[in-house]
Amino acid sequence: MSFKPELFEDEEGKKLPLALENELFILQRAKITFQCKTPDHAVFKSKGRIYCTTQRIIFVAEKGVTQHGCFFEAFNEDIGGGNFSWKVTFANGGTGIVLPVFLRLMEKRKKKEEIDMNFVQNQKKAFVDPNDPTVIYIAQPIKPVSAVQTT
Repeated sequence: MSFKPELFEDEEGKKLPLALENELFILQRAKITFQCKTPDHAVFKSKGRIYCTTQRIIFVAEKGVTQHGCFFEAFNEDIGGGNFSWKVTFANGGTGIVLPVFLRLMEKRKKKEEIDMNFVQNQKKAFVDPNDPTVIYIAQPIKPVSAVQTT
């Protein structure tokens, strides 16, 4: 678990998490509230965006957050660590998209299923609801030469 994954700025100046090796971005959802209680009972609460990838779920806080800045949880046993309690609130809907994708990816990780990279790279379109603000990635963000950290 990490409260500071590497971030980079895209061409619009938005901070994005830097992908790990063999990691693909699946979706992004804005207007999320994240709250985490650490083992020493410190509470972190912020608003921001959540990214769902093939390896983890990442919360990136909005600008102006003084404590930490972001949170990620790998798709491994003991989600959030045995001593961490956390919750995610969808302020603008979205559980009907994000949760099924998250649960499907968790199941694939448990079965240790490999992602067919050729299939992923050949996808050129996605079917989305125009009323749903979830971003579905059909092309992966371009990794910069150097990543930046937010404070």
